[in-house]
Amino acid sequence: MKILFIDIVHPFLKEELEKQNYICDIAYNKTRDEVLSIISDYDGIVLRSRIKIDHDFLNQCQKLKFIARAGSGLENIDVIEAEERNINLLNAAEGNRQAVAEHALGMLLSLFNNLNKSDREVRNEIWEREANRGVELSQKTVGIIGFGNNGSAFSEVLSGFDVRILAYDKYLEKYKFQATMQEIFQYADIVSLHIPLTAETTYFLNENFINQFEKPIYIVNTARGKCLCTKDLVTAMQNGKV
Repeated sequence: MKILFIDIVHPFLKEELEKQNYICDIAYNKTRDEVLSIISDYDGIVLRSRIKIDHDFLNQCQKLKFIARAGSGLENIDVIEAEERNINLLNAAEGNRQAVAEHALGMLLSLFNNLNKSDREVRNEIWEREANRGVELSQKTVGIIGFGNNGSAFSEVLSGFDVRILAYDKYLEKYKFQATMQEIFQYADIVSLHIPLTAETTYFLNENFINQFEKPIYIVNTARGKCLCTKDLVTAMQNGKV
């Protein structure tokens, strides 16, 4: 089989495939049009997010058997079209779960303790003790929306912080910390998004969503940027809701 690497990934993958006699070519610097001109020769694609695999692209794929994405999200691939053509889709949904969870925790602790702000100030010989007094994470209620690989991993790293966790996932039937969205709206101090980007979740966190919370909230978004409406977020920050 011939496999085209459209994006740079860890060299281990290409090395191991070539050990098993797969022919691996690279197209790291090729444009979409250049890739389209040669894609009919290939049985497989390895990519990240640089090129969108849509209907027009798939029409040029005469031999394609699989698309492998080095990452979790598949939003740059027309999943329905690929499945209709019997093209297998591979991704690494669990690959960065621990890294994302620890990163989300790091951002939350930085936010609560003004670490970035106070660091910049001290480097400029500014000492504002009271202005940078932090907020403790202990005793807060954390609403986790999306409880797959990343959401569940985030709940695990929070386990030592004496927080209450409420988790909501529309597509799971039974899971740890299960709660309704109404309970999250009522009790959450912190909201963390761990959802894929789909037509359903585009601008999921918007003005209407934010205004349903009974308390002002902190927001952590390690999902795709378009899961959150920036304009509505700015307005909510300006009026003290976020």
